Amino acid sequence: MSRAISRVVINEPHGITPDLLNYKSALSYAFNFYNQDRDKKDARLYLKAYIKHTGLEVNIDNVSDSDIILTYGWLARMVLNGNILLPRHIEDLDSYLTTLPLTKEVIKVVDKTPRPSVRDYMQDKIAEVIGDLEGAIDTFIEEDKEFDLYNYLQANSIPKPYCKDIEEWARKRGIEFTEVYKTTDDDIKEGYSNISRRKQANLVKMFGAFIVDLERYTQFKKANRKPRAVRIKPPGVQVAKLKYKKEDTELGIKSVLPSEIVGASQVWVYNVKYKRLAAYRSDSVQGIQVKGSTLQNYDPDMSECRSIRRPEAFLKVLLDASKVKLRKLLSDLTTKGYDVTGRINDECIIVRVIK
Repeated sequence: MSRAISRVVINEPHGITPDLLNYKSALSYAFNFYNQDRDKKDARLYLKAYIKHTGLEVNIDNVSDSDIILTYGWLARMVLNGNILLPRHIEDLDSYLTTLPLTKEVIKVVDKTPRPSVRDYMQDKIAEVIGDLEGAIDTFIEEDKEFDLYNYLQANSIPKPYCKDIEEWARKRGIEFTEVYKTTDDDIKEGYSNISRRKQANLVKMFGAFIVDLERYTQFKKANRKPRAVRIKPPGVQVAKLKYKKEDTELGIKSVLPSEIVGASQVWVYNVKYKRLAAYRSDSVQGIQVKGSTLQNYDPDMSECRSIRRPEAFLKVLLDASKVKLRKLLSDLTTKGYDVTGRINDECIIVRVIK
C-alpha cells in the first residue's frame, strides 16, 4: 500500500492591519519569513512592483545592489499582498524610495583620432635617420668633412629593417650626383655650381660607399641577431604520451620514471624484444628532451646501441657501474652495433638515467 508524501506549504503573511493586538509580532514574523525564503533580487522586484503600483517616479533599475535594503523590499511586498501597514511604515518606505541614489551613467568617450601604425612609426624614424644623413652630406659639401655611415649605424643601433629604405635613398642620391657630374646641360651645371667638380666626384664615391656600408651592417645585424628563446615544456608534459615497459619480471628490473629523462646527460634503454641496449648521451645545457615517444637533443655521435648476450647479468653491471666505467661499457663489447633512433616503445625498459 503506497503512502502519499505530504508537503507543508507555508503561505506568505496575510491579514496584517494596524488594529491587530499583535501587530509588531505579525510584522516580525513576516520579516523572518522573507529573510529565510527570499533574497535581494526578490526585494528589487517587489520594490519595482510597488513603484508601479503607487505611481512613484523612481527608476529602481539604476540603483546599485548595495542600496537595495531588504526591509523595505519586504514592506513593499506586504502592501502588494493586501496587508495594511501603519502610516509611519508607508512613509518610511516612500521616503526611502524617493531618496535612493541613482547610479551615474558612465559615458565612454571614444577617441576617433587614428593611431599611427607600426609602419607609420617606422617611417617617421627612417625619415629622422635620412635627415641626419642629409645633414652629413651638407657638412661634407661645406666643410669637406668625411662621414662614416657604418659607424653611424652601429653607434645609433639602427634596426635592420630601416636599411632597405636608407639604401633606396642612397641609390637615388648617388644617381643624382652621377648625372650632375656627367651632364653637359648648362642649366644643371649652374644649379650645382656651388659644388666643385672634385666634390661632385667624391659625393658619387660617398654614396657608393654608403651602399657597401649598408650591406656590411645588414650582415652584421643578421649575424648578431638574438636567438629566439626556446620554451621547454615541463617534464610531465613531455613524457605524457611516452610508451615504455614499466617492469620485466624475468630480468627482475623496473623502469626509471620517464620524467627523469628530461634534462639528463645519459639515458640507458634496453629493448627486451630485440635484446639491444642503447646509451643516449648529450652534452647540451638542456640535456635530453622528449617529444611523443622519441628522445631528442641527444648527440648521435656520442650515443651507441649494441646487442646484449646475457642481459640479466649485464644490466646488473650497468646499474652498479660508475660514470667512468659507463664510457666504455658498450664499446668494449664485440656484439653487433646499431644506429640509435631515439624511439621508445612498450618493449623498452628505461634502465638508468644520469643527470
